[in-house]
Amino acid sequence: MLEKMKIAQNETMGRIVIALLLLPLLAVLAFGGQAGLVLALLFLAVMMWELLASVGRRYFWAGLAFVSFVCPIVLAMLSAMLWVQLVAWAVAGGVALAFFPHISGVLLALLLVLLGVVLLGLFTLADAGMWLVLCLISVAMVDIMGYMVGRTIGGVRLCPSISPAKTWSGAVAGFLASPLPFLLYFLWMDKPLGGAWFGFAFGFVSICGDLLESWFKRRHGIKDISSLLLGHGGLLDRFDGSLMAVPLLYVLLVLGWLG
Repeated sequence: MLEKMKIAQNETMGRIVIALLLLPLLAVLAFGGQAGLVLALLFLAVMMWELLASVGRRYFWAGLAFVSFVCPIVLAMLSAMLWVQLVAWAVAGGVALAFFPHISGVLLALLLVLLGVVLLGLFTLADAGMWLVLCLISVAMVDIMGYMVGRTIGGVRLCPSISPAKTWSGAVAGFLASPLPFLLYFLWMDKPLGGAWFGFAFGFVSICGDLLESWFKRRHGIKDISSLLLGHGGLLDRFDGSLMAVPLLYVLLVLGWLG
């Protein structure tokens, strides 16, 4: 038991250190504007590359798939003609289906594409950078609290066929912690707290995104998507929860439900 607690503490500290190292980048995102959008899209490109390289195994084929997949999407976003958009999306979807041997990879790729489209729309809204940072902090809290509590307390497995290490105790802890960044921000800005409770929705979809990536890794026999973050996985490993959380953020902002 003590050995498990020590391992959990070391892994938790590693995740916290990675989060702290990313803080300066979150500051750039918080200011929004073109710099924030470019940085967000750069993160997205790295996550897409990690996903393709983890399956392609050879950089040439991963690079070819990256170009084949991303170029039609860029064309779809730049063109105002519906038929061009439909053809471009169809080509991108065909590349995803041909490249990934399992549906989990196709879903992750399409969610990454959706995230790119959402980011372009998100950064046209007021205070987009700050909302995005709050969302990412919420996702990070779900990850850190879930890992720390799950490894320390243990208990019933959340979904053993997909991710044997995840527990219900960790999922509940992460879920309960997810609204905290929004609550603190709403209190600081002296806003009504009603919208802050949507943080629970971010917690739920973050756990779903995490499970989807775990399903992908289990089906492909890999521990981490990449080793970019010095033994703590890659960007996609750390931000898998954002694949569904950021699109949800955009919808809530457009509807005016967050305030």
